[in-house]
Amino acid sequence: MEQELLTTGTSPLLSMVWADHTHRYPHPREETTVAILTRALKLCPQLAPPEVRAVREPTINDLLSHVVGEGCGLRPGRKGGIRIESEWWSDKGKMLPQGETDESGKKVLVVYNYGCV
Repeated sequence: MEQELLTTGTSPLLSMVWADHTHRYPHPREETTVAILTRALKLCPQLAPPEVRAVREPTINDLLSHVVGEGCGLRPGRKGGIRIESEWWSDKGKMLPQGETDESGKKVLVVYNYGCV
């Protein structure tokens, strides 16, 4: 299992990925939410409101009222290892042969890195 703590602007976003490819339950489970929040709070106590941290040790109940939503879904995986490759694309969305540019001279490096679960 892999856990990530990301931010979206000023709001933290918690994410967890199960490495068990047989796990296919399509709905959030309360025990999973509690497990994620417990580990996240241990990793980053600053997730709790500052007024709580000022007077006591925060608990996951301090976080639950701030949870905007829960979701789950299937994440694609790859048997045989990860894919990590790169390609150059023009700023107009056209793939460029290696070492070439288009008429604007602008290009963007696109990196593919997925399937690590």
